[in-house]
Formats: sequence, C-alpha cells, structure tokens
Amino acid sequence: MDNSGIINILSGGHLVGIGTGGLGGETFTNHAGGELNNQGTIAYQQSFIINSGTINNRGPIAVDHGEISNGATGIINNNPTGTITASGETGFVNAYTINNRGTINVQSGAGLENDGTINNNLGGTISFVGSDFFNAGILNNSWSIVSVTLTNSGTINNRGYIASQVITNRVTGTINNSGVGTIINHGELANRGIIDNYLNQIDNYSSGTINNTLGLINNTGGTINNHCTGTINNSGIILGNPINNICP
Repeated sequence: MDNSGIINILSGGHLVGIGTGGLGGETFTNHAGGELNNQGTIAYQQSFIINSGTINNRGPIAVDHGEISNGATGIINNNPTGTITASGETGFVNAYTINNRGTINVQSGAGLENDGTINNNLGGTISFVGSDFFNAGILNNSWSIVSVTLTNSGTINNRGYIASQVITNRVTGTINNSGVGTIINHGELANRGIIDNYLNQIDNYSSGTINNTLGLINNTGGTINNHCTGTINNSGIILGNPINNICP
C-alpha cells in the first residue's frame, strides 16, 4: 500500500499486513507529504512500514519479524495513548524524528537504531526486552528508558531516567546527564567518550562495573554512588565531586 495523501484509521479500525517471510512481505509506504492518523490498530507480521511523511499515532502499532523504517523526512508522533511495538528480529530504524509521549516497546530480538532525533518527552516510555538500542544521532530523554544494551556514538541529553544492563559510550559519544537526570547501571557502563554528570546522579548498583577507559566523566556538582560490590575502574579522567561508596 502506498500513501501520499491522508489516511485516518478510526477507533475500531484495522490496518493489517501479513507476509510469508523473507522479502516477500507486505509493505506500507507513507511517502513524503503523506499523513497517517491512527486511532485504531495497525498490525504487520513479516512485513514492512516505511515512513517518509507523518504518522500520528494514538493506538497500537505492532510489527513482528519485519521492519519499521522512519526515513530522512519521516516524523512519527506517538501520543500518550499510542503504543509502538517491534518484536521478533524486527529492525526499527529512525533517520529523522520520533516524538514519543506514549510507549515504545522493542522486544524479543528486535533492535532500535537512531540516526536522527528521538524526543522521549514527559510521560514517554521506551523499553527494551531481549533487544538492543544503538544511538548514533540525538536522544533527548525527559522520562524513562529501560534497556538491556545501550550503545551510544552520538549525543544523549538526559533529564529523565535511564537504566541499562550494559551502557557503552564510544569515543564519539556524549552523554549529558543534566537537570534531574538519573543513570542507573546494573551491569557495565563502559565510557570512552564524555559523560557530563553536572548536578546530577549516576548509581552503580551491586555487581555493576564502571570502566572509564580514556574517557571523561565530569562529576562537578554531581553525585556518583557506588553501591555494595560495585566496581569503578578509571584510566581516564573523573572530575568534580568524590565518588560515594555506599554499603548500608
């Protein structure tokens, strides 16, 4: 299905695509200038959603074993009642803009790659279960992101809550943890880039490890809590306030 106009899916309405596997699945293409307004249900299995226009979502969108591609001119507005779920080895790639105030679930082997801008606004939740998050663009987080693996080579501006089993901040990566931002590490936080924790908080929980390898962690006015059995290995630079070793 190709759209260059306006499609309105009302409450109770459905848009369904079921493929047979491989590259033979159904494809919904929303071209530049096209608009899809969803209040119903969109379900694609072994199929593809390709967006170069605008998607305004207030209902569930689910893609299983397929692909969601938000192209270089694509805008996805996921509103408070909206849910976007990618599962089962589904590629979810953003090249332009996603504005989220609802819920985005990436699970069961799917992955989210951001090469554009993701704005996770107040009330927005992005969760990863058995899946990975690769950020090479800009991620602005004002609410909640929970991931298994977060790899950053772009810029993360965090004023909300980020929790992960593995956070890798590469040489080109910058994490600005500012305002009321909190980063929770339950596994490994590996930093080779820049983490600015000015006036904010990083918690390294039990069995967690922070490896600062030739990276910079600016803790000026900030708080780093290293909880029981947590480990911090530093061969880079940590500036500012001392690290708090907490073991009640």
